[in-house]
Amino acid sequence: MTEINNISQLPTTGKVVLAVIIGNRAPCRKFLGELDQAIGIVENPNNPAGGSYFSMQLSKEVNEFFQISQFPCAIIMVDGIEKKRFSGHWTYHFEMANFIQEGFNK
Repeated sequence: MTEINNISQLPTTGKVVLAVIIGNRAPCRKFLGELDQAIGIVENPNNPAGGSYFSMQLSKEVNEFFQISQFPCAIIMVDGIEKKRFSGHWTYHFEMANFIQEGFNK
Protein backbone atom coordinates (compact mmCIF):
# COMPACT_ATOMS: atom_id res chain seq x y z
CA MET A 1 0.00 0.00 0.00
CA THR A 2 1.36 3.38 -1.00
CA GLU A 3 0.95 6.34 1.32
CA ILE A 4 -0.13 9.56 -0.40
CA ASN A 5 -0.52 13.10 0.91
CA ASN A 6 -3.01 14.69 -1.47
CA ILE A 7 -6.32 13.69 -3.06
CA SER A 8 -4.95 14.76 -6.45
CA GLN A 9 -2.50 11.83 -6.25
CA LEU A 10 -5.34 9.30 -6.56
CA PRO A 11 -5.65 7.73 -10.01
CA THR A 12 -8.87 8.57 -11.85
CA THR A 13 -8.79 5.40 -13.95
CA GLY A 14 -8.69 1.80 -12.85
CA LYS A 15 -9.55 0.09 -9.59
CA VAL A 16 -8.46 1.94 -6.44
CA VAL A 17 -8.75 1.34 -2.70
CA LEU A 18 -8.01 4.28 -0.41
CA ALA A 19 -7.59 3.70 3.32
CA VAL A 20 -8.14 6.87 5.35
CA ILE A 21 -6.52 6.63 8.75
CA ILE A 22 -5.72 8.80 11.75
CA GLY A 23 -2.06 8.42 12.61
CA ASN A 24 -0.62 5.00 13.24
CA ARG A 25 -2.43 4.28 16.49
CA ALA A 26 -3.78 0.89 17.50
CA PRO A 27 -7.16 0.91 15.69
CA CYS A 28 -5.72 2.23 12.44
CA ARG A 29 -2.67 -0.04 12.63
CA LYS A 30 -4.93 -3.09 13.07
CA PHE A 31 -7.23 -1.91 10.25
CA LEU A 32 -4.22 -1.54 7.91
CA GLY A 33 -2.91 -4.97 8.90
CA GLU A 34 -6.24 -6.60 8.12
CA LEU A 35 -6.53 -4.57 4.91
CA ASP A 36 -3.06 -5.71 3.80
CA GLN A 37 -4.16 -9.33 4.28
CA ALA A 38 -7.37 -8.63 2.33
CA ILE A 39 -5.33 -7.12 -0.51
CA GLY A 40 -3.25 -10.30 -0.57
CA ILE A 41 -6.44 -12.28 -1.09
CA VAL A 42 -7.78 -9.92 -3.78
CA GLU A 43 -4.45 -9.80 -5.61
CA ASN A 44 -4.06 -13.58 -5.69
CA PRO A 45 -1.16 -14.39 -8.08
CA ASN A 46 -3.38 -16.85 -9.99
CA ASN A 47 -6.15 -14.30 -10.56
CA PRO A 48 -5.08 -10.73 -9.63
CA ALA A 49 -7.72 -7.98 -9.49
CA GLY A 50 -5.29 -5.37 -10.81
CA GLY A 51 -6.13 -2.74 -8.20
CA SER A 52 -4.06 0.10 -6.79
CA TYR A 53 -3.93 0.54 -3.03
CA PHE A 54 -3.27 3.76 -1.15
CA SER A 55 -3.42 5.09 2.39
CA MET A 56 -3.88 8.69 3.43
CA GLN A 57 -4.00 10.48 6.75
CA LEU A 58 -7.27 12.15 7.65
CA SER A 59 -7.31 15.88 7.00
CA LYS A 60 -10.01 18.51 6.73
CA GLU A 61 -9.73 18.37 2.93
CA VAL A 62 -10.04 14.57 2.82
CA ASN A 63 -12.96 14.60 5.25
CA GLU A 64 -14.83 17.26 3.25
CA PHE A 65 -14.12 15.58 -0.10
CA PHE A 66 -15.21 12.08 0.95
CA GLN A 67 -17.61 13.05 3.77
CA ILE A 68 -16.24 10.40 6.10
CA SER A 69 -18.24 9.74 9.25
CA GLN A 70 -16.40 6.77 10.75
CA PHE A 71 -12.71 5.91 10.98
CA PRO A 72 -10.64 4.16 9.88
CA CYS A 73 -12.26 3.94 6.46
CA ALA A 74 -11.59 2.23 3.12
CA ILE A 75 -13.09 3.68 -0.05
CA ILE A 76 -13.26 1.53 -3.18
CA MET A 77 -13.36 3.40 -6.49
CA VAL A 78 -13.49 2.33 -10.12
CA ASP A 79 -12.48 4.92 -12.73
CA GLY A 80 -12.69 7.68 -10.12
CA ILE A 81 -16.23 6.83 -8.98
CA GLU A 82 -16.85 5.54 -5.47
CA LYS A 83 -18.42 2.09 -5.57
CA LYS A 84 -18.27 0.95 -1.95
CA ARG A 85 -16.82 1.85 1.45
CA PHE A 86 -16.39 0.19 4.78
CA SER A 87 -15.20 1.60 8.04
CA GLY A 88 -14.73 0.97 11.71
CA HIS A 89 -12.65 -1.50 13.65
CA TRP A 90 -12.17 -4.71 11.70
CA THR A 91 -10.72 -8.03 12.67
CA TYR A 92 -11.77 -10.10 9.67
CA HIS A 93 -9.73 -9.70 6.48
CA PHE A 94 -11.83 -12.19 4.48
CA GLU A 95 -14.85 -9.90 4.78
CA MET A 96 -12.73 -6.91 3.75
CA ALA A 97 -11.53 -8.86 0.69
CA ASN A 98 -15.16 -9.59 -0.26
CA PHE A 99 -16.06 -5.89 0.07
CA ILE A 100 -13.12 -4.91 -2.15
CA GLN A 101 -14.07 -7.47 -4.79
CA GLU A 102 -17.73 -6.35 -4.68
CA GLY A 103 -16.64 -2.74 -5.18
CA PHE A 104 -14.33 -3.62 -8.06
CA ASN A 105 -17.15 -5.57 -9.76
CA LYS A 106 -19.84 -2.86 -9.52
